[in-house]
Amino acid sequence: MAFLQMETWLAASVTAAVRQLVMETRINIQPDPEGSQRLAIMAPEFDATFEVWGTCPVQGIGSVAGRDLYFRARERQWTFDIADDCGNLPSDGFANVNGFYRESAYREADYMSHEQAVRIMEKCLEEYFAERAKPVEQSNHHAE
Repeated sequence: MAFLQMETWLAASVTAAVRQLVMETRINIQPDPEGSQRLAIMAPEFDATFEVWGTCPVQGIGSVAGRDLYFRARERQWTFDIADDCGNLPSDGFANVNGFYRESAYREADYMSHEQAVRIMEKCLEEYFAERAKPVEQSNHHAE
């Protein structure tokens, strides 16, 4: 009986965490109907959809503005990629200027909550679109 109560409490706390995340962000989050193992995210503001799941590592895969995105939290860091216009991820060694990559240290990233992963991904998406909105650097060559 105690295990069933613990399981019910855990499910309620996860639901509360997801509800809090929805209130704090501008994205639509759908918990997995079969449990708290996976979150489905729709972020129309970013033209993005993705899923977050797992532990050891925590991962997120989806798309943003027609490009692949990938999030991974493992050991003591997380990484976030958006593919370049050829579909290549910067973390795979492709340094095309229109790909996007972020990483940061994070203690015990293997056990990061899915809600925290979504918060990080939302921040990365904000940075991605802020960078895309910047004017392209003009060439140093000027006609005289």
